[in-house]
Amino acid sequence: MNGVDLKIAVLHRNVSDDAYARHEMLTTYMAVFFLSLAITGALRPVLRRFKIVDVPNERSSHYSPTLRGAGLGPLLAFMSGFAISLFVFPGDMNLTILGVILGVAVSAGVLGFIEDVRGIAIRVRAGTQLFIGLVGSFAIVLFGSANWWLIPLFGLTIAAYINVANFMDGINGISAMHAIIVGSAYATVGLFLSLPWLTLAGIVLALSFAGFLPWNLLGGRVFLGDVGSYFLGASVAVIGIWAFVEGAPALAIVGPVVIYLADTGVTLVRRVFSREAWHQPHRTHAYQQLTDYRHSHFQSTLIVSVASMLTSIVGMLSFLVPGVSYLLVATLMLLGICGYFGYVWVAINFCEPTRQEAVELP
Repeated sequence: MNGVDLKIAVLHRNVSDDAYARHEMLTTYMAVFFLSLAITGALRPVLRRFKIVDVPNERSSHYSPTLRGAGLGPLLAFMSGFAISLFVFPGDMNLTILGVILGVAVSAGVLGFIEDVRGIAIRVRAGTQLFIGLVGSFAIVLFGSANWWLIPLFGLTIAAYINVANFMDGINGISAMHAIIVGSAYATVGLFLSLPWLTLAGIVLALSFAGFLPWNLLGGRVFLGDVGSYFLGASVAVIGIWAFVEGAPALAIVGPVVIYLADTGVTLVRRVFSREAWHQPHRTHAYQQLTDYRHSHFQSTLIVSVASMLTSIVGMLSFLVPGVSYLLVATLMLLGICGYFGYVWVAINFCEPTRQEAVELP
């Protein structure tokens, strides 16, 4: 074989290897989606048998008893996706980073599942969330390149976002769409910044909740429950923190979550200044008020999702556009937040209320 033939043979082999790798990657991602879809469906009779049901009250945005705890489906699919990826791409991924992400996400999910099944005192629940956050942050600092003084800040961030995701999980489809948008955005950041672990984590997170979405959005037959919302909040937070430590721009990380943060933050501040019991269940979030004023769950979810997608794109300008001012990106993001709250204000002031009475279990 002459030199030209050898080069052609090597080229063909490389092309074949690339095609095989893409096939394996696609197969892995499809498996995550269908696992989530199948496991969530299989959980329905189990949840019904053990009477793990969310009963509506005056603070609910739904009107009939609904199975909760189905977030176990996305959690198991997420775990499976990581496990499969370690076998399929053993040399391409940072196993330490993926291990920390998985540990934090699963720990939060287990805590949420216990809360769904038997309930946990608020102090114990909050303390455990903070403990999970601090342990995860310690691991990030230990194996990453961050300063030790960041451990408390990172720990509080993880614990706080677990609660943000839980507070925002009040209407059909909103949490699954949030996971899809955040996961897709983080996967894109990882792709552009050559962080394969971030691309993998983002895609697996997005697809694990995409499989849950049909069960929840189409008729609201099941809810995530605390197992799902805790898992979502913890995974988003720990992935975002790791991405920041690995050099991803802060605005690109914050962009996908800024609407959630703004809705929760504004609601919390308003309740504190009104001297309300801020930690008690309520329905005064902006997205919840939309459902009270001529907006279906689907429409309200769509509004939050569109706003989040726009702020995600704005956040990516911080690294996609050379020389762009961070102040300009932050200003555009703030305009997106104002647009979201502006829409809610218009709905409240110009739409007829449509609140119904909750239907209790007989």
